[in-house]
Amino acid sequence: MSPASLSTSPTPPPAPSFSKPTDSALSQDSIVSSFDRIARLTLNISSQKGLFWVGIYSCTKYTSTHRHLKWPTAATEPYATAINDIQTLVPLLDIAEQASFNDITGHMVVEYARVHFFPHLQFLHTLSKGSMYQDKSISFMLGPYGISPIVTFLVRLLQQLLKEEEHHDRKKVDHPYKELKELATDILLLVVRFRQATSRVHFDPPGISQLQDAIRSVGYFKVATSEDRLSVLDLSLQNNTASEFSSYLIRDFGGLTSAEITDASLQVGPHGIEGLLKLHIEPLIDEFDIEHAHYSPLRNLFEEFAGQLARKLSNYKKTHAKKRKHGDTAGAEDGSKDDGGPEARSKRYSTRSSRPPQSKSEPPPLFFVISDSEEEMDREPTPIPSDKKHR
Repeated sequence: MSPASLSTSPTPPPAPSFSKPTDSALSQDSIVSSFDRIARLTLNISSQKGLFWVGIYSCTKYTSTHRHLKWPTAATEPYATAINDIQTLVPLLDIAEQASFNDITGHMVVEYARVHFFPHLQFLHTLSKGSMYQDKSISFMLGPYGISPIVTFLVRLLQQLLKEEEHHDRKKVDHPYKELKELATDILLLVVRFRQATSRVHFDPPGISQLQDAIRSVGYFKVATSEDRLSVLDLSLQNNTASEFSSYLIRDFGGLTSAEITDASLQVGPHGIEGLLKLHIEPLIDEFDIEHAHYSPLRNLFEEFAGQLARKLSNYKKTHAKKRKHGDTAGAEDGSKDDGGPEARSKRYSTRSSRPPQSKSEPPPLFFVISDSEEEMDREPTPIPSDKKHR
């Protein structure tokens, strides 16, 4: 693998490909596995509208003073110090990757990092131990000014150490793996925790994130039964091409564009659109081998189709909402609806509006997400319901 330079773009680092010695120690194997998982789980995480905010629930109200930028546009502490350290270490690692083993080595880079770099990553351990909500001065951040350049550098350093392993005494090279193993464990825990606590609406790639958002209002749509099951669900990412998936999507939905997709195909549940997300789209962007010949064509197809399907769902909901509103208005004019007439409706709506917005028996949501626009920054944040499933 060619040396990877320090990332300055918002694209997460590519999934690493390690060449492990056949007699690698178990600890080394676990480090490789952890970094492989970190790289894969962050590969397709995308910022929405450039960035978004996560807030902390405090006592009885949301507090705007405790917002944390998850996809920052500039380096802030403690990430700024770590990124500066990396800029110093990268030239040394470049030499280690290109020179003979008699010159600067990965082991020497680790010795330097132990004094000048690893101590500045202690905040990752603090966050992983559950202190990220007590210490408001630090937060888990994504992107080129967050965790991405740290992961990129650590992956390169680990690859170099494994490459050098056969040229050094085992006692010399085993020691650096201790720090790398701890960092891999901490970072993986933080990535997994972030994905579990955050709706996929806020980090899936464009098109797919729009579909995740559109499908949340499932009350508008029929739940597909086993007889309604989409035929595309029976295909396999491994065995079927993008062309075959395209043909089946056309068969199930009537076409690939919002204008062609039929209203009758808008069915949710495990046999419908949610099944398409869970069985094919999410596994492809989360787990599927990116070197597989089907990966890129399928990702392109799913992102484009998901965006078109999201538009169709959104238009359908708008039309359906207008019809509901028109029907309610017509009934209110003569009180002919079987709901007790205007007086009873007025009383019922008054009672409904007086209810508290959230049951006291339900725990408050930990996260909320608001727009990054200046206009909405001053508004009260919109909570993400605690009963939403995070995909």
